[in-house]
Amino acid sequence: TALRATFNDSYEVYGADYSPVFLDEFKKRRGYDLRRYLYLLDPTNRNDESRRVLCDYRETISDLLLDNFVNVWHHWAGKNAVKTVEQAHGSPANILDLYAVSDVPEIEGRDLVSIKAAPSVAHTEGKKLSSSESATWLDEHFQSNLGDVKKALDLFFLGGVNHIFYHGTCFSPQEAPWPGWLFYAAVHFHPNNPFWEDFKYLNQYVTRVQSFLQDGTPDNDVLLYYNIADVMSEQGNRSLQHFSGLDRNMLESSVRESAVTLTENGYAWDMISDKQLLKTNIEKEMIVTPGAAYKTVLVSAAQYIPYETMEKLMALADEGATVVFHKGIPQDMAGMILSEEKQAHFKEMLDALDFHAEGAVKCARVGKGKICLSDDINALMDEANVGAEKMYQAGLQCIRRNSATGKYYFIENSSDRKIEDWIPLRTEARSAAIFNPMTGVSGLAAMKRNDGQTDVYLELNPGETVIVST
Repeated sequence: TALRATFNDSYEVYGADYSPVFLDEFKKRRGYDLRRYLYLLDPTNRNDESRRVLCDYRETISDLLLDNFVNVWHHWAGKNAVKTVEQAHGSPANILDLYAVSDVPEIEGRDLVSIKAAPSVAHTEGKKLSSSESATWLDEHFQSNLGDVKKALDLFFLGGVNHIFYHGTCFSPQEAPWPGWLFYAAVHFHPNNPFWEDFKYLNQYVTRVQSFLQDGTPDNDVLLYYNIADVMSEQGNRSLQHFSGLDRNMLESSVRESAVTLTENGYAWDMISDKQLLKTNIEKEMIVTPGAAYKTVLVSAAQYIPYETMEKLMALADEGATVVFHKGIPQDMAGMILSEEKQAHFKEMLDALDFHAEGAVKCARVGKGKICLSDDINALMDEANVGAEKMYQAGLQCIRRNSATGKYYFIENSSDRKIEDWIPLRTEARSAAIFNPMTGVSGLAAMKRNDGQTDVYLELNPGETVIVST
């Protein structure tokens, strides 16, 4: 039987911080000889120059991991007619760029904003599937029930995953003594688990949900800039950081703070890296990636930014986009910038911004578009004409996709109370159908139009989910 795909599990190669070609690659990629500045990598050096060299060192490791490992593996897989499934998290690199190479980016975890890393790349790059290593370390052996597993799976669905893999279907020979061979971090989805006879009902649930989430196209509004340069410029006792979306090293970052705010307020967003941002263009004032279109880019309190990224953001605004900055515009470029021409142009770009206050927001016209600045994310979203899903105010969460005839909503009651109410959807619709993925029951929704949006009547117990198709 032919293999469908090859799989790279989470990187987690800690302490691997060099290669025989590193110094030559550094000079080629960064434009100067690291041999002259190696002393600045000593963690006792804490000046501005050492911070810049450290950022360049980490960026070079990131580039080599992408070019000399992930790209090589993906090319080999293509020659052998198999797909690549990539868990980029745990890498000392910009994981969004590693995910982008693979056919199926895969994530794990229990934190919603971090889970969105791999699905974000699937959305921006136009990949149909984003998978998950599901239910890892959910509890101690045989202590997790199917309800616990469903709760974990629903979080992946809300994050944009549409291709579930269970973590713990471990091979075990029939003659092995009970309970058989067990994987150390697993729930144990095998016949020796007492829930095995009921496992099919969870699989039916997953099948029904994925039948919707694998159809259509993404429908998110905001590109959240994954500002890795600030973190790569942070000095400390470790030469390398290992990234896992918006947790661990990004835990205290402004990007995570913005991601949490966007999520809690019901805004639909994806992350984007520097390399991915450079591929975007403008169509009808929308920022278009290979896989989707967005209303704005949000840059969150960045201190450093690559020269090319700032230049691209200005170009997007010049062509008609609204680009928003939360809590300040970066005043400096990332890494060691030896080009006086780039330094002068960077300053010119900032000096050209003539801001005028408009309530809580300051905006500067740039060509056909504008650059806006505020400490209030909600005000920035209003300025960019980005609406929120108001169901979040009632304790619901959702993910929204475009279908051939309208929208798909996967909705979860994340509150601790039963909800019986009219729930607003941020879309206009002539009709709506409700699908219960747990029972398979479906029917037309009670619906009313309300000032450019659609209200549907929902009855959901805590933890219950439903799919609404408009």
